[in-house]
Amino acid sequence: MEWRTNKSRAETETTLGQRDYSLFRTLIRTTGNGVVVTDADGLVLFYNDAAHRLFHRAPEEVLGGPIDLLLPPVCRPQIRELIGLAAHACPTSPFSIQRELQGLRKDGSQFPMQLSIGEGELEGEPVFLIVLQDLTQLYRERHALDEEKAYLAQIVESSSDAIVSYMLDGTVRSWNRAAEEMFGYRADEIVGATAPALMPHFVPPEMIPAEIAILARVLAGESVPPHETVRLHKNGTPVAIVISASPIRDANGAVIGIARTARNITERKKHEHARALLDLAIDNSDDAFTCIALDGTVITWNRGAETILGWMGAEIIGRNAEGVIRSIVPADLQPAELDYSRRAIAGEKIGPYESIRIRKNGSRVRVLSTVYPVRNERGEVLAIARTLHDLTDRLAFEEQRALLGAIINSSTDAIISYALDGTITSWNRAAELMYGYRAEEMIGTSLYGRLGEFMPPERVTEERRIVARVIAGERVPPYEATRSRKDGGDVHVLVSVSPIKDASGAIIGTSRVVRDISERKVFERQRALLSSIVESSNDAVFTKMLNGIVTSWNAAADAMFGYSSEEIVGRSMLVLVPEDLLEEERNALEKISRGDSIRHFETVRRKKDGSTFAVSLTLSPVRDADGAVTGASATIRDITDRKNYESRLESMRADMIHVARVHELSQVSAGIAHELNQPLAAMLNYSNVARRLVQSSGDLSKLPEVAAKIGDQAERAAQIIRRMRDFVEKRDPHRAVIDIQTIADDAIALALIGSKTANIETRVVVPETPLPVLADRVQVQQVLVNLLRNAAEAMATTERRELTLAIRDREDRTVEVSVVDTGTGLSDEVAARLFSPFVTTKPDGMGIGLAISRQIIEAHGGTLIARPNPGGGAIFEFTLPAADQSSAASPSP
Repeated sequence: MEWRTNKSRAETETTLGQRDYSLFRTLIRTTGNGVVVTDADGLVLFYNDAAHRLFHRAPEEVLGGPIDLLLPPVCRPQIRELIGLAAHACPTSPFSIQRELQGLRKDGSQFPMQLSIGEGELEGEPVFLIVLQDLTQLYRERHALDEEKAYLAQIVESSSDAIVSYMLDGTVRSWNRAAEEMFGYRADEIVGATAPALMPHFVPPEMIPAEIAILARVLAGESVPPHETVRLHKNGTPVAIVISASPIRDANGAVIGIARTARNITERKKHEHARALLDLAIDNSDDAFTCIALDGTVITWNRGAETILGWMGAEIIGRNAEGVIRSIVPADLQPAELDYSRRAIAGEKIGPYESIRIRKNGSRVRVLSTVYPVRNERGEVLAIARTLHDLTDRLAFEEQRALLGAIINSSTDAIISYALDGTITSWNRAAELMYGYRAEEMIGTSLYGRLGEFMPPERVTEERRIVARVIAGERVPPYEATRSRKDGGDVHVLVSVSPIKDASGAIIGTSRVVRDISERKVFERQRALLSSIVESSNDAVFTKMLNGIVTSWNAAADAMFGYSSEEIVGRSMLVLVPEDLLEEERNALEKISRGDSIRHFETVRRKKDGSTFAVSLTLSPVRDADGAVTGASATIRDITDRKNYESRLESMRADMIHVARVHELSQVSAGIAHELNQPLAAMLNYSNVARRLVQSSGDLSKLPEVAAKIGDQAERAAQIIRRMRDFVEKRDPHRAVIDIQTIADDAIALALIGSKTANIETRVVVPETPLPVLADRVQVQQVLVNLLRNAAEAMATTERRELTLAIRDREDRTVEVSVVDTGTGLSDEVAARLFSPFVTTKPDGMGIGLAISRQIIEAHGGTLIARPNPGGGAIFEFTLPAADQSSAASPSP
């Protein structure tokens, strides 16, 4: 590239300062934080792209207005106060003013943000640079940490094991509810007392030395594994327990306390001999339990799996699950098992179902299998679990089911079992939470004697009849009822009563599964409210299954599409989609089935009468209780009026651009006439010469030369006319890959026609290789003609007339075009309003040329700016995005 100019040192420093300022503006525009610059009155002077994304307000909505627009009313006095504080802050401590405030988006929603204010100076006036950081994610993380702490505290409090903690001086720090129940002391009787003072009340005298030694080991940093021992209840009776002790450490690993966990095994000790045979039977018939991580690695393989399948845990754990499945599952069942794994990862429970497994020795075993997702407290799937019941010995399986089936169930439902005489034999934790009665208050008492505590007197007889019907072998379907809690409150429940049978099929009792449906009742009321809201909406709202069948249809949809609810519900919604958009709708349903949403997608829909109209479509997945996507909810808004308005606006804009081109050409009409007159006059002269040669019967060998010269002048005139015609032609915008240098050559030819351009030294600086851009040729040429003519007219009265057009490739993948003149320059008043519509310094100017030029460049994704020429005059620069190399191989002319 060639640029031959001599610059003074001051000019160079000025240029570098301008580049630094440009770089500073670029950094602020591209930073991830929102940046707003205001004056001392709080009026916005600058507003970067990140702030645009934060507040959803375009720069033209904010610039020049008060910063109050970006904050809710309650925060507006604070921002005024903070600007005042920044004005008086220590100049060596920029951005020392920081606060957390609420931001206000255009749609009225608010979000937390951190605001930092620093003072600066612009053109001798104080300005305030305000940096904004969105704190939404930080608040979410804080909330998650608080939830985790509460969750851990809830685990400790709800644990069936006694959990006690001590500080280093032996003071009891915590004493959970299980400890209260196990030892008979309330927390307020124990917390704050010291271990030495409490030890004689809990520990038999002969065990105190061993207990002191254990505490010393833990204080030294050692963990004491679980071991059996005896403690004393408040009433003096011994309590057999399994107890463990561990040091509590701080973040640096230093021991700061002791944690002890105790499990009551008194009942186990009492019945140890009786349970030995049962434990042996359970151990011999253990269910296989395996667990697979989401990456497919086997992480659990219990003793039951070792017994049933013959593979040791050390041989399986750490292997890929697919490989294990191919080893233990027959080939014809492997595709189904792999599919079960994928479905479980998606959140589905499969089974129980009967299947076949292959042992290590090659033999086969029939099993009852269940595959289900393992979830965390937020419902996220963490792993896949499989259980296998060995069905080889059906009798053993039935005996275990008779003894344990009624109490091994989902802990979210209350499970209660009764003997035939009505004695309550089990009362699980969910029953305790639901009714407020502890298990020891209920087990062993009579169901019939206590029914009055849970229901009105008129329901007691009916409940006894239901139990009698179940004992008689009749199936009683689940029924809804209201039950009373111990504290007097009511709970809405769904009750299922089933018989408990022994291995021979004889009924030995009844089991009652009670599900709390209070939330469901609330949900039903909320759903009724939402239904009324949807029905009154002005937008069409309907739901559909994943196969497109419509399942609900509101009144607005009826009015919008012309179909009544009776006509459309049960039919495919594809009747609303034009044929050429059917594939688009199928893709949308596929996306919804994956759990994704589609927001404000603009498309076209068809009415009952066959007419089509423009819509904005929002689709959201509809899920069942297990989180599986079962359908979609659609909200449709008619945007026909908006589209018509946008079309009219674009047409008016195109007309204005065309008017500006015609106006530009009209300004050079005299010059064009002069340019055309030269080749026409030359053609006339050459034709006269040819006529004289023919009339004089002279040497006719010169006629071809004369004819060729006539043709050259005709081509010259045709080229001028072609450029004029292409420039003023009204047509729709069309972008293509073009060489910017070719546009520049035509623009110079058009712009520098006329007497006002006389004695102008024109210089074009271009790179050695073409610079292709994706642009509308005529519109970019219009911008160049406007800038070149403005530059020429600005030099009409100056002695030094140098016009430079420079093109260069920038590192940010844009092409920069500069028009530099040595004219009269721009006054501060004109420069401030230079690109505003109808601002002109020309007596016959329309004042729209520069405004339209900026619109054209910005519509192409570029920028147009003006700045003083250090050597006198002005510099106008605009950028255009460079075309991709693949598309730029053959730029159009």
